[in-house]
Amino acid sequence: MAADLISSRIPHTFSHDIESAFWVLMWIVVAYMPTSWDVLKRSFFLKEVMSPKVYGSVGGPNKLHFMMNERALEEWSITRNNVLTEFLRGLHLVLGVRHMKPPSLRSFKSNLLKKFSRSDDENSDPKAKADNLKAKADDAQEDSMEFYFMTG
Repeated sequence: MAADLISSRIPHTFSHDIESAFWVLMWIVVAYMPTSWDVLKRSFFLKEVMSPKVYGSVGGPNKLHFMMNERALEEWSITRNNVLTEFLRGLHLVLGVRHMKPPSLRSFKSNLLKKFSRSDDENSDPKAKADNLKAKADDAQEDSMEFYFMTG
């Protein structure tokens, strides 16, 4: 089951079905295939993330935390199966974005202003200053596109 369906009454969408397929595939891989996780890590994942204790109508938050953690599968791999490893890592990252809170306009502006701070403009070489400013402008443009897609 998709992480956000465990403890809320939101409408079921196709993205929940895709996430459910991800969880089924993760369960099969962790339970039956050799991975880089040791027995303790596998056991924890199956018990605490895949089968959380449910109290009343509230499920365990571990699935949601796992999906929101971009680095959860960074060190993980399936032995002798790089294609499936990369598929699951990619699917985890794509599906995890749904659970993340979009940045506020205030934090976005603050981060943008930090990029243009005077701290590294002290270089007296005009070409270096121009290159530095162009790099910052390129980064800011990428950030603005990322902000647009996360909030739009």
